[in-house]
Amino acid sequence: MQSSSPQGLVLRIDAKVCHVEVDGERRQLPLAGKLFDGKRHEKRPLAVGDRVQLDATGQAIDAVLPRSSQLHRRAASEGEAEAQVLAANITHVLAVASVAEPPFQPELVDGILAAALRERIPATLVLSKIDLDHALAAQWAQVYAHAMVRVLATCTVPGHTTQPTLDELARLLHQNNSVVVGLSGAGKSTLLNAVVPGVTLRTGDLNHIRQGRHTTTHTELLPLLTTQAGSLLAASREVLRGRLRHLVDERDSADLDTAIDAVVRLVLSNVMQPSGSPAATADEIAWVAGRLL
Repeated sequence: MQSSSPQGLVLRIDAKVCHVEVDGERRQLPLAGKLFDGKRHEKRPLAVGDRVQLDATGQAIDAVLPRSSQLHRRAASEGEAEAQVLAANITHVLAVASVAEPPFQPELVDGILAAALRERIPATLVLSKIDLDHALAAQWAQVYAHAMVRVLATCTVPGHTTQPTLDELARLLHQNNSVVVGLSGAGKSTLLNAVVPGVTLRTGDLNHIRQGRHTTTHTELLPLLTTQAGSLLAASREVLRGRLRHLVDERDSADLDTAIDAVVRLVLSNVMQPSGSPAATADEIAWVAGRLL
């Protein structure tokens, strides 16, 4: 392997391709080659968060660089000799569990916390949807606090928002390479949408959970711009308003604010989760801005 070969960061792994960030560009590389040959102790030799060495062409992964940490579990569909690495090179584990809908499952939480403890990775229990049952939330928080586990009791419902604990969650995300783990429907995406500007993750419907169709489909690494979501969005909107206000009739002010909000969120979403080259992303944003503004 030549030392001049490019290195990348694994952002997401799909069925047949791996999304890798190389020098700020997101590439889709095939899950093939010598990494997948022969027997191994892991279900898949790559994990989100891995740093990798590419081959000379930059179009294939040649090797996985040494990990500083990893969170893993036994693969449910494989024999006991294989483990499934959930994430690599992480510094904090966030175990998200809802108080209700779906109900709190202590065995799942304990498994996540034990996996983190086994790898000596600091962990936090994030109780979500505490507005559904404050008494039960306090009960579980006390149980885990007695076990020396940090607990954040959270709610994102307007009028019941737990801003101090959401701010603490944002601080933890900002200061660490975190993995967020929990049942489908526990509120992981809703929490991230509340504290991370521009991430706009799709959230699930409880009906899908009851029908057994709502499942986690992938793990993805999300770079964080800042924990100050509100101030960043507000400042970005004001910049655009200042440049465009004189071009718009006052009667159309509300429509302008709606368009500005859409453009700002589109820009932040593409910065945090780029889906194409910088040039293609710029063209997409320019096209949308031209249509809306």
